[in-house]
Amino acid sequence: MRSSHKVLVVVSLLAAAFVSSSSAEFADVTDWLQIGGEVLAKIFHTWEVVSPEGEHDGPGEYRGPELPGVRRRERKLLSHIAEVSRLVGQVQRSVQASSEATVRALMTDLPDIVRLELRLDRLTEIMDGVAVRDAELSDYIKNGYDNSTELLGTTPGRSAFRVEAHTLLDFANHAVAHEESSVRGLMSRINSLVAPTSGPFHSRSIFVLLKDALKDQGAGVLCGTQQSPQQLLLNLFNSIQLVQLQGFAVMQFSWMILRLYDKGNFSVEAKIYERQFKRHQETQVGVVRDVLKTASRTAWRCDPSVHVEGRTFDQVTRLLQGFLVNEVDMNRESSCKDNCAAYNLAQTHGCYEAQYCDQQPKCHGHLHDCQYFDADMWVCPSTNYTRRRYEYLEFENGKVLGKKKQCHQGTTKVDSWWRYLAWHCSYCMCLCDEESLSDRYFSLRPVLSDISNNKVVTGLRLVKNNRVFHFQIEQGEVTSKGLNKSELDWKSVDGFSTNGRNVQEGQDFLKLAWNQRAIDLDDLVAPPGYVLTGVSFRNIGGHLNLIMRATPIDIRTGKLRPEGSIWIDNPNTPNSRNPRVKLNLDKPDISTRTIASSIPDSQPDMYMEFTNTDFEADAAQTTVPFIDIQYLAPDPPILLSGVGIFHKGQPNYGGFIALKVYTYDFSHVIAPLSPNDELEGNSANEYFVEQNVN
Repeated sequence: MRSSHKVLVVVSLLAAAFVSSSSAEFADVTDWLQIGGEVLAKIFHTWEVVSPEGEHDGPGEYRGPELPGVRRRERKLLSHIAEVSRLVGQVQRSVQASSEATVRALMTDLPDIVRLELRLDRLTEIMDGVAVRDAELSDYIKNGYDNSTELLGTTPGRSAFRVEAHTLLDFANHAVAHEESSVRGLMSRINSLVAPTSGPFHSRSIFVLLKDALKDQGAGVLCGTQQSPQQLLLNLFNSIQLVQLQGFAVMQFSWMILRLYDKGNFSVEAKIYERQFKRHQETQVGVVRDVLKTASRTAWRCDPSVHVEGRTFDQVTRLLQGFLVNEVDMNRESSCKDNCAAYNLAQTHGCYEAQYCDQQPKCHGHLHDCQYFDADMWVCPSTNYTRRRYEYLEFENGKVLGKKKQCHQGTTKVDSWWRYLAWHCSYCMCLCDEESLSDRYFSLRPVLSDISNNKVVTGLRLVKNNRVFHFQIEQGEVTSKGLNKSELDWKSVDGFSTNGRNVQEGQDFLKLAWNQRAIDLDDLVAPPGYVLTGVSFRNIGGHLNLIMRATPIDIRTGKLRPEGSIWIDNPNTPNSRNPRVKLNLDKPDISTRTIASSIPDSQPDMYMEFTNTDFEADAAQTTVPFIDIQYLAPDPPILLSGVGIFHKGQPNYGGFIALKVYTYDFSHVIAPLSPNDELEGNSANEYFVEQNVN
């Protein structure tokens, strides 16, 4: 197999993001129970066609060409094969059109030794082999007609079927042969990878290996796919189910062809293989269900290839910012009798003798944590004053605050001085907490899906509008068949102004400040049977705290029960019996200056504070962490049951506040493929999995 072809196959297997190429977009487990059951029922019914008692024509039956010798039964068999091929083809086209993101991440991020252990290449080759055999049979049936000719003795206008009986017999004999390369052999090999037999020499299931590898390799493997590990494993199993459905159909049709052409009865062989197929299905589903139960359901976005402010990230600006000020200006007496460290909370009271204070914008707020570095320096003012005051400061002792580079504004020499021979009027570097030019607001208004119209949250992000950070959600309508893709839409942001009429601080928004700048890092997950229908921030003791709304759903009908909605939170504080743990940033530089990808480094029930960058790294000019504003919407769309806020970054950089979501737990939904007329009790119709309907 060519490597490019193999990669394409792996894409379809592991990404399995079912992008529609037909009227309906097939999704996950329920679709397999439904369409798989329909296919199996048609296959078993087709045995009646090749039996003597099945020679009569049914109502509305498609009438193919009347072939010499075999005639009616052959025509019926070809018609049934074509119909099964059509059903399977609908799903197959969706799989082939799926996103390449998942496999790119796996093939790039998983080490070669892990890929070898996972047997991914072997699995894709085997599955491709089955798909090729199925395509060959479909090609014979669909394209075996010559529209330019008519068979002698057939109804006028009917095309002649030109594929020879020998060709079909050769195909059928090879398909059912006891050989490794036959469809029978390929199906056995698939089963051995998914559900290996027990014993002293058995290996572990590829699903167990893949789940463990994804866990061992860290969260960064799948963040580019916007799928949770459980969702990926489920989609992989769906792809395998498609191939096994194809293989089973090819096996059964091959025995029918052999029987049709009087090469034997083969009903015993077909029945034995049917029982084997059912056993394999039950075993595989048991293995995969156990894996899904323990697989992570979280999905999040990794860093983009290029950081773009306003598109992939945004900032809280000028919350605490380095500010150069002389001691003489920080007290009403204009004295210099103390030192910089004495001014832990201060403000400017004037501009003594029009010193450097007269050459820079003042700090119209409080000053915190003043420090002394050296007496004399050169100051390079910033060209972008709305964000920074200084590019860098270089002291006479050689210390530099910030990144020294060409100073477009020109440097200014600033010197401390002595007064009365005893007082040294020193320049201090303090942190300015000034509101006027600062984007430091977070909306406290709930953002809710329209549950009155049966809509749920399918994606979310953080976005800055009018200097206020908001949640924005994607919502989608749930039907009995799943999520209606045509109804997925991102709700408009409630872009209020903090100075607007009837807008109140503490009720509509929270304003960050020196003593109110913490954000809680939490994972919130709904109880079983509930889905995500809303998110919001609230203020608990000066902390931004995440809360979510969850609404019960009837899995069988897809109907929400709005009256049962609940709010879920984690009200834990640093003063609780089991206090939150603070995540500290160690001498952070600007978040986007690192070339390494951000790694999640927080745990639930922690908190962190928005703070300034390091004095030496950035002259304390930037507020960190930044806010990741990328859209987070699992692809393919899926019901969500939880949301989280976490921090990701690299050591000595500010990193990002980011969102995660929890996909709905479908581990209990998967079931063996079974004919529709045999489905009873917990049948396909009693389960619900998202399905996008146009």
